[in-house]
Amino acid sequence: MPLGSETVDSRGDTTNVDVLRNQVFPALVDKQEVFLNNVQVAGEKVDYTGALPNAYHVWNRNSNAYQHEMSINYGEFGVVEETSAFVSTADPVTSAFLWGYNHCNMIAAFTNVTNAELTTLLSSVGVSRDWFNNTDNKSNYRNKLLAIQHLLTNQQQMQISLFDTPYGPSEMIDINGNSTYYVYDKFGRLSQVKDKDQNVLQEYELKYHNQ
Repeated sequence: MPLGSETVDSRGDTTNVDVLRNQVFPALVDKQEVFLNNVQVAGEKVDYTGALPNAYHVWNRNSNAYQHEMSINYGEFGVVEETSAFVSTADPVTSAFLWGYNHCNMIAAFTNVTNAELTTLLSSVGVSRDWFNNTDNKSNYRNKLLAIQHLLTNQQQMQISLFDTPYGPSEMIDINGNSTYYVYDKFGRLSQVKDKDQNVLQEYELKYHNQ
């Protein structure tokens, strides 16, 4: 059962917060509303599946109703696979996400691509989501991801992230296919950032006290 609470600021405006409580998830904010002179002027509402938010709504003062702003879909391991942001209800901006390295790292973020379209793109280059989560294939991740990027339409975009596990990203490829490289020292600390031509953009040097 949601439990209601109310706060009043110095101007007399009130904020109502509904908190969803149960034994598994003790305190999830379900709804927050702002009233001025007993008239609602703002609000945010979140729908959950268990502990995971699956929809986000904001208060529309013109229609005096909540407007659906975003939907979130998850994969079997609880990672975000697709979001739909509703700039207007007739024109949602859909983003899809591909995970790799045993479901630990997001390796590609797509704009104007649905989850179903991503499945088709993966099939077009002969792989699946599971293929990217088999670390035996990680030396071939880059070629497959670039092949997918080349299949996108002008309206679709894709950013690629490759990782030097367990340290961090080793290469980031932007929507235009330009790479930025990240180099780590033997202790896993970031030491250099290089551009697509291997020119050093940033360099980090660790100095100890009194050195």
